[in-house]
Amino acid sequence: MSGARLCSLLGELGYEGHGALDPDKFQWPFQYEYARPILDWLCSSLWMLLQPLKQMPWSYRDNLVIYILQSKYDMLSTQASALIQGKRARVASTSIVNGQLTTIDDSLSARNLEMNAVLGKIASTTQELAHFHSGNEDDIYLAYSVILAS
Repeated sequence: MSGARLCSLLGELGYEGHGALDPDKFQWPFQYEYARPILDWLCSSLWMLLQPLKQMPWSYRDNLVIYILQSKYDMLSTQASALIQGKRARVASTSIVNGQLTTIDDSLSARNLEMNAVLGKIASTTQELAHFHSGNEDDIYLAYSVILAS
């Protein structure tokens, strides 16, 4: 396998610019030992695909090319449709999640306000108890439960 064989194969496959290709410039991939078996297989496979096509009449080739292009178009259309549907689903799910997060955030904010009110009452009661137990008897103290009952 060589760059020259690759260039001739491209010409036989119908690459229009194959005459302008310099086989020496396509020699570099074949210098690597690990790439050579892959390139050999690729060129051999393309060569095997090309042989039956060369024996077909032009009308069959044209029909085959049209069939292949139509199949690829159908496949790409299906994939594009799936991508569009996937994007719509992501947008919808993101909107739903954002709505749920907003609801949770509002609920937590309300609970936070309730907790701050309770902590304020506890702090106030603690101050009153500390003042009551300090021994200062000048003021009148009402029990917290009495204030809540009124």
